[in-house]
Amino acid sequence: MERLTERATDLFGTSCIQLKACGYELCRETCDKQDGKYGCKNCPIEKALEKLAEYEDLEEQGKLLKLPCAVGDTIYEIYSDNIKEHKVDEVSTHSIWIDNMYFDHADIGQNIFLTQEEAQAALSELQR
Repeated sequence: MERLTERATDLFGTSCIQLKACGYELCRETCDKQDGKYGCKNCPIEKALEKLAEYEDLEEQGKLLKLPCAVGDTIYEIYSDNIKEHKVDEVSTHSIWIDNMYFDHADIGQNIFLTQEEAQAALSELQR
């Protein structure tokens, strides 16, 4: 993913985060309109930009994970000629646990599915 933020220095030498696309002048003008003072520490969106930059840093370092599902989600298993519905008990970087059964993330799209529609399409394909 392309970064949306960049780390910069404001007019007072304070480290700040700004949107890459807007450039410093637009950020400065926005802050000036808010409270008449220059400086990113007075910017009303600085906290949101800090959080976004933190996520972007983690992604660049390979430390941001996107899991395929969450605990409590419903997933669908093709079992014999039926579709069984399960609630996710646990999810980790490599596996999904449902009803005391372990599934690898690679099983998604093979014998377990994240939506009922995907499971139904796969079952229909198997029955041909």
